[in-house]
Amino acid sequence: MEKDGGVLFLTDAEILDMIECPRKLPPGWKEKVLRLRQQKDSQHMRSRLKVKDSKGRSYIIFLRQSMQVPDKYSAGLSWIEDGSGESTNLLRCNGKDDHRNPIEMRTGHADWEIRQKEHIHRATYRYQEIGKDAEHFAAATSRYNNLEGALDSLIKLCRCEDPDRHDGLTEDLFDDEAAWKDGAK
Repeated sequence: MEKDGGVLFLTDAEILDMIECPRKLPPGWKEKVLRLRQQKDSQHMRSRLKVKDSKGRSYIIFLRQSMQVPDKYSAGLSWIEDGSGESTNLLRCNGKDDHRNPIEMRTGHADWEIRQKEHIHRATYRYQEIGKDAEHFAAATSRYNNLEGALDSLIKLCRCEDPDRHDGLTEDLFDDEAAWKDGAK
C-alpha cells in the first residue's frame, strides 16, 4: 500500500491478493443479501453483508438495484481499511450500462468503450494514480444477465466459500476475458 498525499493507493498485487484470498460466507448468506431494501430518498434498493478473508481482513459484499431500470444493478466487493473504516471497491459486477475506460481510449485499445452490456469493474493501481475510483477499469462480460447472476459471479471470482453449496466452484478472474490482462498493466 502506498500513501500519496495522505491518499492510500493499493498496488495491483495487493488488489489481486484481496480478491483471491479465500473467505467463508455464513450459512444462509444468499437469502440475507438478496433481501434488498430501499434507503430513504434513494432510487435504488440495497443490501450489504460483512465478511472476513482468511487473513482477517474485512469486506462488504453489496448489492444495488435500480427501482426504475431493471438492467441497472451491481454486485460488488469492498475492502474495509483497518482503523479508518474507509472502503475501496475491488470488484463490481454491473448490469447493462455504458462505460468508458479513458486510459484504454488514449492508448488506442479496442475495448475502451462498453455500450449497454454487462461488465465487471476491477480495481487497478493505474486508475487510482490518475485520480479515478480504484475500480474504474471495466471489461464486458457474458457471465450473467441479472442481479442474482452477478452476485453468483462475484462470489466465484472472490473465492468465497459458500456453506450452502458443495461443488467448490470458483472462477479465475482471467478465464474468458483477455481484457482483464490488459487492465492490470
